[in-house]
Amino acid sequence: MKTAPERPPAPPRIESLSEIGRAWLEHWWGLPHEGLLPLRSIFDPAAVPKLLPYLEMHDLREPGRSLLRLVGTHVAARYGKDPTGLDYLDFVAPERREEAYLGVLVPASHPCGMRVVMTTYFESGLHTRIEAVGLPMTFDAAGGRIFMFSDMVIGELPHTWTEPGRLTRYELHERQFIDIGAGVPDEQVDTQYSPMPES
Repeated sequence: MKTAPERPPAPPRIESLSEIGRAWLEHWWGLPHEGLLPLRSIFDPAAVPKLLPYLEMHDLREPGRSLLRLVGTHVAARYGKDPTGLDYLDFVAPERREEAYLGVLVPASHPCGMRVVMTTYFESGLHTRIEAVGLPMTFDAAGGRIFMFSDMVIGELPHTWTEPGRLTRYELHERQFIDIGAGVPDEQVDTQYSPMPES
């Protein structure tokens, strides 16, 4: 009889992880869980005040949509408004939506964690580089996937960052799946990777 996968006692060591990404990974790892995933109700935003401005929760229970249920202030600044309750995919150019959706759905469904480094470009011409560290949760006892990211800007936001407009494209520099006890997926969700630009 095959045994159910179990979460290792400690998260993997990822050398290039930012301080915020590491803190989110360690906090998620320590949450009470049944099997691999914690319930959404277990997560208390008030318990992580230093992380809260950097968190972004994607609700994947409705097929084809990635609804933003919690958006920290630093993340919301890049949208130019509070996008809580809106579909993340509405901020993505139509030709990129399927790939963007799969980029969240694949690790949420496997399940595993994920670290992504990318440069995002917006209709206004503004762009910024971010590190996003995403980890899955179960919405409630009935099921349903939630994916929660810490979302850290690498460098500083432009002073003119008020209405960046729709996300038009990204340059993906790294995507790393994080084994939480069930291995990592084989699916390839990206069409290309771009070299990391010099800072």
